[in-house]
Amino acid sequence: MYSSIGIFFTLLLVVTTGVEASLDRRDVIKAVSDIELYIPQAMEKSFVPGLAIAVVFEDEVLIAKGFGIRKIGSSEPVNARTAFQIASLSKPVTATVLASLVGEGKLSWDGKICDLDPAFRLSDSWITANLTIKDLLSHRSGLPDHAGDLLEDLGFETSDILYRLRFITALNAFRASYAYTNFGFSEAAYAAAIKAGLSWPEVAKRQLFDALQMTSTTYSYKAFINSENRATLHQITDGRAEALFIRDADAQAPAGGVSSSIDDLAKWVSLILADGSYQGKQLIDSKALLETQVPANISKADLATGEINFYGMGWAIKWDTEGRKNVSHNGGFGIGARTYVSLYPQDKIGVIVISNAAWQGVPEAIIDTFYDAVYQKPEQKDLLDMWNKRWSTLGKKNTISDQASSPQPAMPSKSYLGSYGNSYYGEVDIAVDSKGQLTLKIGPKLQEYLLTHLNRDVFTFDTIGENAIGKAQVIFAIDSEGQASSMTVDSLNEHGNGTFDKKVRGR
Repeated sequence: MYSSIGIFFTLLLVVTTGVEASLDRRDVIKAVSDIELYIPQAMEKSFVPGLAIAVVFEDEVLIAKGFGIRKIGSSEPVNARTAFQIASLSKPVTATVLASLVGEGKLSWDGKICDLDPAFRLSDSWITANLTIKDLLSHRSGLPDHAGDLLEDLGFETSDILYRLRFITALNAFRASYAYTNFGFSEAAYAAAIKAGLSWPEVAKRQLFDALQMTSTTYSYKAFINSENRATLHQITDGRAEALFIRDADAQAPAGGVSSSIDDLAKWVSLILADGSYQGKQLIDSKALLETQVPANISKADLATGEINFYGMGWAIKWDTEGRKNVSHNGGFGIGARTYVSLYPQDKIGVIVISNAAWQGVPEAIIDTFYDAVYQKPEQKDLLDMWNKRWSTLGKKNTISDQASSPQPAMPSKSYLGSYGNSYYGEVDIAVDSKGQLTLKIGPKLQEYLLTHLNRDVFTFDTIGENAIGKAQVIFAIDSEGQASSMTVDSLNEHGNGTFDKKVRGR
């Protein structure tokens, strides 16, 4: 259904969008000056330690500037060369790299993954045989939302995560649904790298970073962490920014593992707005690059308001009420980063904001405020509050109590002990620690979680990682002999893969 609707609206919008570029340079320059004054206020109100912004207009970088500090408690300032982890802003960067390969005839958007990476499979053999680069980049592969992310949290490496995706049976409709999947997206890039005979970071460096002299940009966490001029991740809790966690996103590098400076990203935005040209030289075929900005899927359709948002290949796409096409992408790590890029290609203008704290909506508030001024829209006084509220909901955790109102006692510990497993998550061990408390061990390194009894055969534990949700429940199924035969971990059961059968000794 979505595919036909998407084609219809794409054609309609292409036909009806005849707005001519009409920006006055003086208005743009004034908006840049005003936004410089707005940024420190927005940062202070939202408790953001550090931020950087770039504005590109008609092949000129009007501003590429840092604000604030790299790490709370430090006096080291953010400047235009400070490297930030840009999270899912990596996706349009990856799409740009792939467009360069397509433009050179080394890759096709319709190239089948099974031809590029024969080892990759999904649970449906027909989808596996027909899945393309475009399908993965536009989140229409049939994989469910964020498939594989929890495996990354548990410590699985890239190859193992991509292999285990075949065990997800709860697939969506192929090419007729939208589900945002970091590892599906990443597979498109990894498959292209296999054909090139290089690692993905090597492909990106050769095809894009070297050409634009993006010397602070990398897909490698090790390279980022070894940089002297880098921003630290922060979580905002109760009106205070704290540097609590690190985020190595190498496993999903094409989807979320880029680190870069605002200087480098301004060059990339300039390239996009110039249809693949940079400083007078055509670096990427314009047709291949523009194809990334053509709707391939509907990401949101509100029948009540008539609002329709599209997704291309690494870009979110929409048209505003004046018929202007906007391409954008945001990014965020729940443990400390928020980013946003927004371009109006017809007017050759683009803004990008990167920051080192989550969850907050400062990047969107800054960019929306800037464009409201540029396009002379009525001032919206609650933009910052609106975006902060919208993003803060993603930081909320489960509040499952560790105490039931009328708890039933648990079975003896030995009833639960043993090794459990399934094909997707692998082995899970239930054991007793030195203090006699039940523990759950899971993942390739058997990460250990303490279990707290809640009621009868239900226990809780605290989740950790980028996708932590607070407390999760473990529910044991007890057989007629008073022994656990299986268990379900609710935080791992989003796609029906959270039940683990107990292994029988001697088998």
